[in-house]
Amino acid sequence: MNIHLNQIISKYKAAKKANTLAFGNAQEVVAELHSLTLSEKEEAIDFYREIGQDLLELNISIANYDAKEFEALIKDKKRRNKIKRTGRESKDKSTLTDHDKFTRFSNCLINVIPNLRRYVLLHFQNPDSHRVGYLVLHDEHSRPPMFEKIQSDLHPHDCFVKNIAHFQKDICTSKELQATEFFCLLILSPNPTHEFLEGCDFLDQMDGYFETIEQIIIPNISNPLDGLTAVNDIEAIKEEIRYLVCIDMTNAELTPSEEKIVKKLFKHVHTIQYKKLGGGFSGSKVFEITPIKYANPTTKYVVKLNDLSNIKLKNEADNFNEHIKDVDRDYGIEIVVTERYRAVKYNYASDDGEKPSIPLATYLKSSFDKGEVTFDTILICINKLFSIKLFDVWKSIPQLVEIHMAEEYRSYVKFPAILEKIARMLNLSIDDAKKLPLVQNYYRIADIKIKSYKKICHGDLHTENIFVDHDNDIYLIDFGDTGKHHSLIDHATLEASIKFRHVPRYMPTEELILVEKELLSDSTFLTSYEIKSSVRADIKDFYKIVQRIRFLSKDYMLYKDIQLEYFLSLFMITLRQINYPDLNQLYALRSAEVLAEEIVKRMQ
Repeated sequence: MNIHLNQIISKYKAAKKANTLAFGNAQEVVAELHSLTLSEKEEAIDFYREIGQDLLELNISIANYDAKEFEALIKDKKRRNKIKRTGRESKDKSTLTDHDKFTRFSNCLINVIPNLRRYVLLHFQNPDSHRVGYLVLHDEHSRPPMFEKIQSDLHPHDCFVKNIAHFQKDICTSKELQATEFFCLLILSPNPTHEFLEGCDFLDQMDGYFETIEQIIIPNISNPLDGLTAVNDIEAIKEEIRYLVCIDMTNAELTPSEEKIVKKLFKHVHTIQYKKLGGGFSGSKVFEITPIKYANPTTKYVVKLNDLSNIKLKNEADNFNEHIKDVDRDYGIEIVVTERYRAVKYNYASDDGEKPSIPLATYLKSSFDKGEVTFDTILICINKLFSIKLFDVWKSIPQLVEIHMAEEYRSYVKFPAILEKIARMLNLSIDDAKKLPLVQNYYRIADIKIKSYKKICHGDLHTENIFVDHDNDIYLIDFGDTGKHHSLIDHATLEASIKFRHVPRYMPTEELILVEKELLSDSTFLTSYEIKSSVRADIKDFYKIVQRIRFLSKDYMLYKDIQLEYFLSLFMITLRQINYPDLNQLYALRSAEVLAEEIVKRMQ
């Protein structure tokens, strides 16, 4: 730094310490900076910005401070120096879309870029560049194994993997490097060295050796040339690098303690991709996890975690070991416990990790909202569901018993809480709610004893716990309620999930209840039956799914042609839905009323 500039800075700091900047001292310092030569101005730019920040914080306004004009003079000097050196001015338009070498580069990065959080794509070029090369530059804190794969794919002779500092030294002395056009992947770490962060020195240095420096913007990495743009403003590129490395986003979905337990489940991977699938009323958080090794996705997993005080995941692991582990070896589970959390990891997708699995709930939403999946495909999934190995084995060992409804469904129907919810929904006191026909009918139904089958059931077979891959293969998660239950509970739970979670909320409840009354017919257990009480084709599709579930439930009934035992199970499960605010509670309430009246009538 030259002596004159040092004197100006010292003068400014003294005025700032004495709190006299507002008394003309700041204006005087700025005037002296404006009188500097262009080279001196370039050296003083960071100090000029510091003054601007101080003026803002101290609420001081001076007429001669103009950061934009000050920086524009410096940029103009750089541009003129570059023209003097190369004889040409930088091009505004990128020709990358016509560049075969860039296409090769971008194709190599298709599987890499989605796994990077902090990166910039750059293009270095001179008019006399006689060869094209590829650069993978990294700071001193990062060198993931994926770098070697990129170098191998592009050929080691054409692709250099270098630390930024090393490349800075090499290009100073190598005329060959200076005469090479480079496509560069710059990979950054959070909180890099102070020198790199503040100055982005290497970009300034590259600006001295290349006529064109562009940042390549690829909106769609799967089709790199679609919407491709390039930015050749060095200051804008440096600003992007700064915010990439300076700003650390806090993940609101996972606390640090939760991140810790997830990482313990995937110890030997480079990157963990995840998306939140939801969280049940058990208090668990549920995520789909894709661990990444050497830039390649591996098998997908579902991870559930909750606080140690919540024993549901422990019960789930115990149920898995008792009822799943030896029945279907394709299912795997791993349990990890830390000082605060318990986590369970399921593998539920194909070993190659290429077939994404999504909840049946998402499949249904895609079918209804976007038409991406046909309802016929959903029906195929329902057929496959009840023929997977788990259900085949469980069905083969039923036990004929006398079932007392209140005892059998005690863990599902917490009636005091449901009664309170009904009273709130209808704006009644608890005493008045107890007088409702639905409540009186519940007490009668709860006391019913019937002959029926018990067997191992999933126990919570709603659409969020059923996963479907691209081949329509079915996988189950959440075995927290798996055990010996009334044989129809899974079918009844799935029907309730279809109706109260997925039938559109814009449907008038009165119209839905007309369908519910029609569903009291034993004929609705036949797939050939056509629902007549709704003329809406999209709504009828949902009830076709319900009919398919009912048709398949007949294999689990004691008497195939008498559906009372199914209606009993459905009534108890429907009551349970009234308590869940993310479901159509009013529809569930009215449906329970209709079912209760029919059951009491049939029992007389």
